[in-house]
Amino acid sequence: MKKYAILTSKKAEADCIIRMYNLDFFADTWNIKFYENDDIVLCVSGVGKIQSSIATSCLISRFSPEFLINIGIAWNARPNKVQIWDVVLVTRCSQHDIYLPFWGEHNDYLKSPIHIEWLVAEGKKFDFWIIEEGKCITWDQFIDNLSKVRMLSQIHDADCIDMEAFAFLSTARELWELDKCIVIKWISDKADSSAKEDHENNLKLSMNNALKVLEEIIDVETKK
Repeated sequence: MKKYAILTSKKAEADCIIRMYNLDFFADTWNIKFYENDDIVLCVSGVGKIQSSIATSCLISRFSPEFLINIGIAWNARPNKVQIWDVVLVTRCSQHDIYLPFWGEHNDYLKSPIHIEWLVAEGKKFDFWIIEEGKCITWDQFIDNLSKVRMLSQIHDADCIDMEAFAFLSTARELWELDKCIVIKWISDKADSSAKEDHENNLKLSMNNALKVLEEIIDVETKK
């Protein structure tokens, strides 16, 4: 059993966490890698909803963590409110790339947003902006087109777009672990024609901001 299970999609994101918490590599599958210390297990899942679902299932079934944390890059879905390097604490997540011409409660698990509750400790100040009660869309596509961003934001009223969070939360929900979930996303780019370069160039600084939030969460919970 681990106190914290952390899921991120890319090794470049994970490296900062590995150094911060002195994690050691201990296992892998074909694509998924695991690192740990006494309290934390970190999973590098690979990109996209399928990889996120598989990795989340592994974390829950193998480690029975007290907290499940998805941390990673996201695109800006609301340029007039959200900026590069901001951190979004997600409390509502929807998936966009699902189409079924049928309605009813039996399809809610696909079509309805997933809601979670998590806030940073009241009164905590950071030197960057945190969007609390953030809204995220998960879509299995890299976003580098502002017309797509406008379309997604209008449909879902979202702050950010990612490729893993809905699958992470949906898997946790199926396994009765949704109340343990925390989702931290940092904004790396504007999802425009320069998104690929900005995504890579801004990763380190944006990740450092997200790590400050992660550190605060772990510090607060460790002291309880």
